[in-house]
Amino acid sequence: MNTAIDTYERLSLGHSILEANNIVNAVPVIMGNYIGPNHEMPLPWPSGDWYLCQTFVPAVSTCEKVVCNTLIPGLKDYYKEIGALPKGSEVIEVDPRTNILSNNPELGFPSTDPLAMLGRVAVFGELEKRHVLCSTFDSKEVSAQASSIGLDTLDRTDSFLSNHKARLRRDALDYDIAMLPGTILEEWCDLAGAVNSKWNSKQGTWLKFPTGSGGDLVQKITGIATEDAIKDARDELRKYVEIAFDAGSFDTKFSDFWPIDQLCPTDFPLVLEADASISGEAPINGSSQFITDWQGNTRIIGHFTQITTNSGEYLGNEPYSDIDDSLRLAAEKQVANVARYNAEKHNYFGIAAIDWFATRDYNGEISVLVGELNSRPTANTPPVIIAQKFGAAHFVNINAYTQQPIDKVENYFDVIGKDLAFGDPRTNGLVLPQAFRSVVNQQGVLSSPNFKMVVLGQNSSHCRDIMGKLSIKGVQFSPEQ
Repeated sequence: MNTAIDTYERLSLGHSILEANNIVNAVPVIMGNYIGPNHEMPLPWPSGDWYLCQTFVPAVSTCEKVVCNTLIPGLKDYYKEIGALPKGSEVIEVDPRTNILSNNPELGFPSTDPLAMLGRVAVFGELEKRHVLCSTFDSKEVSAQASSIGLDTLDRTDSFLSNHKARLRRDALDYDIAMLPGTILEEWCDLAGAVNSKWNSKQGTWLKFPTGSGGDLVQKITGIATEDAIKDARDELRKYVEIAFDAGSFDTKFSDFWPIDQLCPTDFPLVLEADASISGEAPINGSSQFITDWQGNTRIIGHFTQITTNSGEYLGNEPYSDIDDSLRLAAEKQVANVARYNAEKHNYFGIAAIDWFATRDYNGEISVLVGELNSRPTANTPPVIIAQKFGAAHFVNINAYTQQPIDKVENYFDVIGKDLAFGDPRTNGLVLPQAFRSVVNQQGVLSSPNFKMVVLGQNSSHCRDIMGKLSIKGVQFSPEQ
């Protein structure tokens, strides 16, 4: 495999993926399916990640189609007005099949899965040109869903395997992938070895479910981990997996998937990982996005700093504007090794990312340690494309928490201000909404005050100044504030 790396100058959510898979003369149909028909896919918070399919809308390119749940009133017109939706692109909205008038509306499969609803509004097999689904997560069940409405899918391993944290850790040594110190836990008897490991220190550890996404299904263990502390963290993970099962309609019962007396589900071993501060210094929390094609070429999309809560929940990111050469080269070495692993093990070609921590030793030597592989366009990907569209030199991709319920796009203008909602990133700046947590269908709008946005500006300082102005208006950027 060719591990030469160069900068990927132009990116799209559909065309780039089809090109990487050597698919020509086809229309990409882009969809963020963060929930799906099978329990083996990553299990997000039912009330959270379902809405992320919207983030691909302002990132759609010419001759691409994007599928999403119904947008808040006026949002698509706003996107068109500011130039986020280019000519030749198409947005296909599908109504969530959930009772938003109830006290507990269903936000899981199939109620808020766009692919499950798509057959009601579009059948692609009747069109002249081949249409290929570029989904966030792939599986045999997703392929069956797509095939039923005339969509082709990519030929690669199910996403639960290519995103599997324990699987990556098992194979890391064979591919020269440097990972954070840690271990895999499959049986109760494995706890003693983990507790006695040298990397089990006062800096703490993290217990992870192997297919969680976006910081979901992660538990921080403070201080030196004891067997009881690991068991308590395991019980919390199990509780949250059960919540995901309760919200979905799977063929497997939760009690069969994860029996109470088993440390973890069969084929889903837990990962216990040292906190990156074990080195004794404040580590750099970063990520690198890349694209690998069918010929074995790997190209860097960009390197980014990660924005997370203290509990590990992902909030957003921004590009490294002045990454030093030693850090860049160390990160790109790990990218090359992980890309080769993913291509050989999973036949995965397309957009992917690694999350990593960087530390320096006493001699100033930098080390990049991989935390996980995300075999998909991540939440970091649409802002890269949006910034390209608007000629923005820098961006901050971030969650917004407000006090204003958002029923329509005018409510967004009230929160942000029209000067920033229609601004120029090269001068005063532009704040673009990517996804609203408000649920919209024929019954009306179940409004939420929270959303995901991208701040576009001249540089990091400019973007942070804009965020400061928004803070004065009452916008918060973390649920922990």
